[in-house]
Amino acid sequence: MSYSTVAPRVRLLGIVLALHGAYAGAQQNTEVAQAPAANGELPQVVVTGSRFSEPVNAQTAIGTTVITADEIAKSGALTIYDALRQLGGVMTRMNLNSTLDAPIDLRGFGVTGDQNTLVLIDGVRVSENEQQPARLSSVPLNSIERIEILRGSGAVLYGSGATGGVVNVITKKSAEGSKNLNVGVLAGSYGTTNFSADGGIAGKPLVMLGGAALGADFAYNKYSSDNYRVNNGVEQENMSGRFRVIGEHGEAGVSVASERSHSLLPGSRSQTTYQTDPRGTTTPSDWADTDANRYTLYGNYRWQWVEIAADAFRRDKVDRFSSPGFFNRRGMGVEGFSPRVRVTAPLFGLENQFVVGYDRSRWALVGRQAGSEEGLSAAGLFQDMIGTQHNEAFYFKDDLNIGKIRLTLGARRETLKQSMIDPQSFPVTPFSTNDRKLHAEELGASWNFMPAWTVYGKVANSFRIGNIDDNSGRFPTPGFLLPQTSRDIDAGLAYTSRPFDAELHLFDSRLHDEIMFSPFVGGGGFGSNVNLPPTERSGFELTVKWRPRSDLDLSAFYTQVRARFRSGMTGSLDVTGKEVPIVPRQRATLQANWRITGVDTVNVGWQYIGSQIFDNDEGNTFGQRIPAYSTIDAKYTRRIGNVDLSVSGKNLGNKGYYDYGIASTSTPGNYNVYPERRRAVFVSAVAHF
Repeated sequence: MSYSTVAPRVRLLGIVLALHGAYAGAQQNTEVAQAPAANGELPQVVVTGSRFSEPVNAQTAIGTTVITADEIAKSGALTIYDALRQLGGVMTRMNLNSTLDAPIDLRGFGVTGDQNTLVLIDGVRVSENEQQPARLSSVPLNSIERIEILRGSGAVLYGSGATGGVVNVITKKSAEGSKNLNVGVLAGSYGTTNFSADGGIAGKPLVMLGGAALGADFAYNKYSSDNYRVNNGVEQENMSGRFRVIGEHGEAGVSVASERSHSLLPGSRSQTTYQTDPRGTTTPSDWADTDANRYTLYGNYRWQWVEIAADAFRRDKVDRFSSPGFFNRRGMGVEGFSPRVRVTAPLFGLENQFVVGYDRSRWALVGRQAGSEEGLSAAGLFQDMIGTQHNEAFYFKDDLNIGKIRLTLGARRETLKQSMIDPQSFPVTPFSTNDRKLHAEELGASWNFMPAWTVYGKVANSFRIGNIDDNSGRFPTPGFLLPQTSRDIDAGLAYTSRPFDAELHLFDSRLHDEIMFSPFVGGGGFGSNVNLPPTERSGFELTVKWRPRSDLDLSAFYTQVRARFRSGMTGSLDVTGKEVPIVPRQRATLQANWRITGVDTVNVGWQYIGSQIFDNDEGNTFGQRIPAYSTIDAKYTRRIGNVDLSVSGKNLGNKGYYDYGIASTSTPGNYNVYPERRRAVFVSAVAHF
C-alpha cells in the first residue's frame, strides 16, 4: 500500500491563504544584532514568544532563555543537543534508536519528556506524533541564528505537548545584499565522521519586483558513527533549502527539508553483561531506518499596528524496524495550517499587544507488520493498523503594559477527532472513534520593580493528547486514553545587568491522567500506554551567567525537581507519595568559555545528573536507583584566517554510566540498562566564506 494514498496533500486553499497573508514580506526582525548599541547596552535579542517576533526586555525575558549564534560559536558545543545542555541547562537523554536526536525533557517528565516538551523549527511544530524525539540533528549548528527555550506551559499558543515548555530553533536568514557559506568536517572516536555545509544569499531590492528582494538559504549534513557498542552504528543525511521574497512590509517563503537515517540497535544490557561487557549487543540483527520529508509555506505582512502571518506545512515519514522473525513498517503524514494576527494598537492609552490565531492539523498513520519485509506484500500476521487525528483550535493572548507592570491573559479552545482500526490491541479493537473538547488558559504578571530586577508569576492549564500511536496496541484495556491535563503555577525573580545575570524559577504542575508507557502492564511482557493516577512536578531552576572579564564567560544551571505520585494505585500497588521513575532529583551544569587570545579559545563544561528511580518501579520497591554521575567535556579552537580548527573531548574522565534502566519483573533484583559511551575525542575544521 502506498502511504501517499492515505494521507492527503496540503489543501490548496491553505496555500493560497498563506501566500495572501504573507504577500511581499520584508525581512523579519528575527536576527540578533551583531554589535552593541551605541549607548553600550547589550545587543537587542528578538524572540517569538507570542508566535511573532518581539524584542526581549526585562518583562518578556523572564522565563525565556535565548541561546544566540555568537554564544554557540564561542562554546564547546558540537551538536545542537550540546548547546541545549551546556548553554540552556536542558536535560537530554540517549536516543535508544542510536541516532543523534536526543529526547528533550523540561521540568522532569522522564521517559515522556519529549512528549511534554514541544519542539519547533522556525516556529513550525516538528515534535513527532509517534513517540519519537524531534529530529533536530537535521539542523547544522552553524545554520542556527538562536534557540529560544520557554520553560513552563505553552499550551495556549501551541496546544498539546507543551506542558513542560517549548524549544524553538530559529535558523539564519541572509541579510539583503549578502552571501555566506560555512563548510565543516569532523572525525573522531568510534569511527565518527560528519560533513556539513550551510549558507545563503540575498539580493538587493529589485524594481521589477516592486522593490522586493530575493533570498535563498540551504543546509546539508551527513553523519556516520559506529557508536560505543556492537551493532550500534548509525548513518544520517539531512538537507534543507529555503527560498524567500523580501519586501518592505514582510516576507513570504517556501522551505523543503529531507531527512534519512539508518541505525543498528544493540538492545539493552543485563546487570551482569553491563558489568562484564558493556559494549556488547543483545540484539545483533536489529535495525531501524527512517525516511522523512518536510515542506513549509510561510509568510508575514506588517502594516502600521497590524501584522498577519501564516504557516502551511506538510510532513511525511516512513519508519521501518526489523528484528529476526518480525518486521514493521509505518507511514505517517501530518499537515497543518496556522494563520494568526497581531495588533499592537494602544488600549485606553496603554501599550498593548493582542494576538489571535487558528490552528488546524490532520495526522494519519498506517502500520503493517509481518514475519519479514517480504511478508508485508502478502497477507501479514495482522491487517493494517490505521489511524487518523484531526485538531482544530482557536486561541488568543493579550499583553498589556501598565507602566513597569505587564499583564498577560490567554486562552485556547481545541477540538479533537480520532479514529482507529487497531488489530494489534488485545482484545482486538476493529474500529473506534474519540471526540474531545480541550482547553488551556493562562494568567500572568511581571513587574520590573527596579532597573535590573523583575519578578513574575503565572497560573495556567495545559493538556497533552494521547495520539494514535499512544493508543495503539493497548493491553489489557484497549481504547483511547484520557487526555492528560495539568494545573501549572510558575513564579520567578530575575536580575539582569551587563556582566551578571541571574534567574530563579519556582514551579508546580499538578497533573491528572498523565500518559506514560508501562513496559510490563498486564503482565506477560506486554507493554502499553496508560493513564497514571494524579502526579506532580515541583521544584526550582536557577540560572547564573557572569562575565568577569571581556574574554571570559561563566555560566551555571541548577535544577531540583520533585516528581511524585500524589495519590492512587497502579494495579494493586498504592503509589501515594512515591517518586515517578526516570526523573533525576538534581541536575547541574557549569560552563566556562575563555578566549585566550584573539584566535585561541578554550571551553570546559561539567554536567551532573542526580540519581533516578528505575523505570517500571512505580512503587519504589526495587531497592536500587540509577546512580548519579558527572562528566567533563572540553574543546580547544584556533582560528587561522577564515578556518576554525578544533579538538574536543567528551566524557574526558572515561566515566561508565547510563541514564536509562528498567527494573526486571522476571528476575527480582536485576535490571537492564543502555550504557552511554565512554571517552571520545574529535577533531574538526570549519571554514567560513
